[in-house]
Amino acid sequence: GFPVDLTREIAEEAGLSLDDDRFNELMKEQRNRARQARANISGWAGTDKTALSEIPATSFTGYETLSGDAKILAILTEDGSVEEITEGEFTLVLDSTPFYGESGGQVGDNGALVGKDKMFTVSDTKKTAGGVFTHFGALDNGTLSVGDTVIAEINTARREAIRRNHTAAHLLQAALRKVLGTHVEQAGQLVNEFAVRFDFTHFSALSAEETAQVEEFVNKAILD
Repeated sequence: GFPVDLTREIAEEAGLSLDDDRFNELMKEQRNRARQARANISGWAGTDKTALSEIPATSFTGYETLSGDAKILAILTEDGSVEEITEGEFTLVLDSTPFYGESGGQVGDNGALVGKDKMFTVSDTKKTAGGVFTHFGALDNGTLSVGDTVIAEINTARREAIRRNHTAAHLLQAALRKVLGTHVEQAGQLVNEFAVRFDFTHFSALSAEETAQVEEFVNKAILD
């Protein structure tokens, strides 16, 4: 992360030179590592992007229900698509799901996909630009095959905690606009089951008085 121009200047002052070709080569390697790391976090490492592009958008039912029947449309592994799994970590695509796919600063749901003598624990849910939801997790027992019908059940307690914090984000934005002015706009956020981080635009840090006013507004709304 140290600026290459400053590195070059410091090296020259010490009578040394910078190997620009090697620097560019290493920088390219680092960018590739960063892209791979992001893919791993998303549960997308090695998945077949062509297969995903051919899958229709997932029907999201999570606003109406916390569980429901779903059909497995695809099973994705580090080596590509497979028809059946008996153990290990995978990414599953369903025709419909109550699992919220990470977006808008809100984390994805976790939970389980359950069938007769089989269970798949979902640790994270993502959503592609095309609206395909991907469920990353591990098979605990049994065998799962493309075409199987399972019961998709989200972690209800975690979802409720996330919903409360998402509501808090909206209350916080309303309070900031009321106290500081309507120029305040959301500039990013992170909502999970533990907390909400809300980034916003303003000309300066909040004073103690402004912070107290914001807190009072949000707490009153919660009590109401």
